[in-house]
Amino acid sequence: MALLYDEIFLSVNGESKSMGLPTTFVRLWGCPVGCSYCDQPQPKERRKKISVGRLIKKVEDLKCKRVCITGGEPLIHEEIYPVIYELVVGGYEVSVETSGCVPIEPDSYNRSFRYVMDVKCPSSGVFCKIEVQ
Repeated sequence: MALLYDEIFLSVNGESKSMGLPTTFVRLWGCPVGCSYCDQPQPKERRKKISVGRLIKKVEDLKCKRVCITGGEPLIHEEIYPVIYELVVGGYEVSVETSGCVPIEPDSYNRSFRYVMDVKCPSSGVFCKIEVQ
């Protein structure tokens, strides 16, 4: 299993419940949403492939137990849930930043991570949910 990603880095979180805290960011590549004000355009030349195991190793090497999986739109990647669960089992606090345009898994009562949703307002130019294949 492989994912397309842009970068993996350590920084200070600027949003949500983890604002101001050191966080490892896993920025996956690709987003079908097409917001008019996209703050993370991703040129194809930055797209890289990584295995789930190698991604986990890169996160471990940064030695920060707080991880934010972002993008693009991370929920377009089929391999995202194996990554999340591997991190959670490893003792990581995981959040997933999503646009709200892709359906989330339904087992909220069994979830050991959190979603941070960037709801798309009319000025984004996004008017409906995206069909993910």
